[in-house]
Amino acid sequence: MSDLRAYVANYLGGGEDFSKHGKMSVRDTLNFQLDGYSFKLIQNKDIITIRKWKYKDQFIKSSEIIVRNVKEKDVKKGLFRKICG
Repeated sequence: MSDLRAYVANYLGGGEDFSKHGKMSVRDTLNFQLDGYSFKLIQNKDIITIRKWKYKDQFIKSSEIIVRNVKEKDVKKGLFRKICG
């Protein structure tokens, strides 16, 4: 089994858990369950903390979804589509 990583573009949302970045704590992590797997969505801290929105009208990789211990058969069945909706 391997970890599955997917990137989400142009997503801005609040997390439920905090991560430390130097002296700063950022609420950047959202955990959820789907079909027996635990998903962890981690928002790019720059998207949350930037004061002047420099990404206007740009396509940006704003978040990463990590799914641990994914079975190959589930990837073939379309786990990517479940993540991306």
